[in-house]
Amino acid sequence: MRLNNDTAFTEMHYLIVGFLLISTIIIFIAMFFLARQLEIPLKQLQLATEQIAQENFDIELNIKRNDELGQLGTRFKEMAQLLAENDQLKKDFINNVSHDFQSPLLNIQGYATVLKDADNTEEERIHYLEVIEQETKRLSALTKQLLLLSSLDQKNLPIEKTRFSLDQQLKELLFAKRWILDDKQMELVYELEPIEIYADQYLMEQVWDNLLSNAIRYSEPKGKIIVTCARDAGSDSVVVTIRDRGIGIPADALQKVQERFYRVDPSRSNQSSGLGLAIVGEIIRRHEAEFIIESELGEGTTVIVKLPAQ
Repeated sequence: MRLNNDTAFTEMHYLIVGFLLISTIIIFIAMFFLARQLEIPLKQLQLATEQIAQENFDIELNIKRNDELGQLGTRFKEMAQLLAENDQLKKDFINNVSHDFQSPLLNIQGYATVLKDADNTEEERIHYLEVIEQETKRLSALTKQLLLLSSLDQKNLPIEKTRFSLDQQLKELLFAKRWILDDKQMELVYELEPIEIYADQYLMEQVWDNLLSNAIRYSEPKGKIIVTCARDAGSDSVVVTIRDRGIGIPADALQKVQERFYRVDPSRSNQSSGLGLAIVGEIIRRHEAEFIIESELGEGTTVIVKLPAQ
């Protein structure tokens, strides 16, 4: 018996066409489900982006995948968290700046109003004027620190390094602070090895000025401050140490003292802006140096700055 060739050829066409149709349908169904699987996380990311654009950083992403979309969702959540932290820092910064400016301005306004009273004695007038002068100096210092911190925040800001005598710079600052030390009847001991370093002279002056001011501010009258400057024999670096025997810093506050506007004792807010150590830390980082704070409550504080010699 012999099959009809035309019949066999027609059946083969039917099989091929049927196979192609079934394959096409399966492919379209698979693509549809795959597109749905991709569309859901992409829509979540789109909605999350719209929320972030409206400064709403509290977003929820339920993307549980092990592919690139899952990694993108994880990074997106991390980005939203960082943006939320930066937004909170910005708000805290504005609140702190507003408070620190408002307090002296209110004092100036209040004492200026009191000065208009004709019944004030000469002694009272002098006292009020001294308070106004003190508050204006406080505002001026705060403004300078904010401008310096703003400049340091610009990462592309060039550091103008020159070679200069570190021991001479420290001596000049110590003598400039001499009248404050004498006023508090404090003892100053210093041992400065003749050393030249390659750094930004103006910025390093801000470092020593802030550290010395803190040592004096938080020391009791008739206290003692020790300043040393020497080469580290074990490494190619220069070590500057400023040690006081003041009130010290609690252990739980040591990690926070370099935060902007952080004050260990809020009652001393009129003595410090809370920006000094933040400025010091940023300058030290820009010089690729090391900044260490060691302190014990009631025993005093030691700050150590390790600068590269070259």
